[in-house]
Amino acid sequence: ALPISEGNKAISDAKANAQVMKEQLEEQLAKYEKELSELNDFISRKEKLERDLEDTKAALVRERRENEQSLQDLERKAMQEKERLKREMMDRIRSTREEIVKLTDKQLDATTKKTIQENEQMSSELSFQSKESERLIKLNQR
Repeated sequence: ALPISEGNKAISDAKANAQVMKEQLEEQLAKYEKELSELNDFISRKEKLERDLEDTKAALVRERRENEQSLQDLERKAMQEKERLKREMMDRIRSTREEIVKLTDKQLDATTKKTIQENEQMSSELSFQSKESERLIKLNQR
């Protein structure tokens, strides 16, 4: 058997060792708790960033659709405006022709009308003869 003083010393040494071990374990536990806290913070930030990214992607898709729709609307309006201007121009041309015909009817006498008609016939005949000549030249070249 151990004497009491040696037993007290062993108990005291065991307590000291236990205290040192307890302090080391507490330090390690504090370190792990800090790492866990940092990891949880990181996970929370990561999840928030992922949600923000998804929201941004959805907003981008929405904006792209809206822009495509706006572009289609603008193209359609431009086409409609072009058609409207074309109709308006055709109406003006028709109206101007009608006015010219009325003025011509009023201002020109029968001889002038006849001369214009003969000029148109001669122009038409000249065009026909020119085409016919070209055809014959091509035919002769073969």
